[in-house]
Amino acid sequence: MFPVIRNGDRVELEPLGEADPARGDILLAMVPGGDGASVWVLHRLVYRDHEGVFTVQGDNRLYPDLPITRAQIVARATRVVGPLPRPLRWSPRVAEGWMRAAPWMARITRRVAARLGRARS
Repeated sequence: MFPVIRNGDRVELEPLGEADPARGDILLAMVPGGDGASVWVLHRLVYRDHEGVFTVQGDNRLYPDLPITRAQIVARATRVVGPLPRPLRWSPRVAEGWMRAAPWMARITRRVAARLGRARS
């Protein structure tokens, strides 16, 4: 969830109760993992369809997680406790821009890493 949540940060959570999460909320959810087991994630809600299926995605991930239901969402992040204050919710424009930039930044990072690896060899 970088840059909002960094290694070593603590996140305060609140149970959702009856309230539905809003697009842009950071949610604690149980999602299907790659090996078939479920894993806990703290990811941003990026989409919700009219049937109650939610899609969450980490801010630094290229692709969203598999769709989840409301029953898999446990809590919403209310505050990040770290060395510097950071907003938990981004405006939809900022969030959308970040999601569009993430694949481009990942490609650049891989290219730079590959060149540095060849330079050392």
